[in-house]
Amino acid sequence: MVRFEKEERVSARTYRELLSTKLEGVPTLYKKRICFVYMEQYFELDIFKDKDLIMLEIELTEEQKVVQLPEWLPIIREVTYDTNFRNEAIAKQ
Repeated sequence: MVRFEKEERVSARTYRELLSTKLEGVPTLYKKRICFVYMEQYFELDIFKDKDLIMLEIELTEEQKVVQLPEWLPIIREVTYDTNFRNEAIAKQ
């Protein structure tokens, strides 16, 4: 799955402004993100507070690059195409 993301730092003021536009009825999702490089690949490990869920995301620089997952990190299943694992769906659970 290819998804292009634009990420940028925002000021506290901009954060508060954006927070005021959040969807009504969707709880705030709290997670700790640990970023690391393994075998020249950039990973983001999200640990969700109060959800008993940890997800690993890889940021590829090339679409056809072969992914090498860390052997020390148990992978239970692939959820790339499962909409139940999008942030909004997780927050509603």
